[in-house]
Amino acid sequence: MSVPPSPRWLPRVGEHYFLMLGNGRIARFPWNDTDFDRAAWHFGNCFHTQAQAEQAREKIREVLHMLHQSW
Repeated sequence: MSVPPSPRWLPRVGEHYFLMLGNGRIARFPWNDTDFDRAAWHFGNCFHTQAQAEQAREKIREVLHMLHQSW
């Protein structure tokens, strides 16, 4: 799965990025251009800074709470 050209930030090999884990924890990973790295990027779960990942986590938390209220 190749990564298409995009204005979105894409780490270089060896550079670190932040992502949200399933439990909401923010983790820092080195970009090794693996399937895991590329899947995180394609899904939109690849952030340049911890602050960006934390901000995204709060937005996702809001969406999840709204979904649960509408069921």
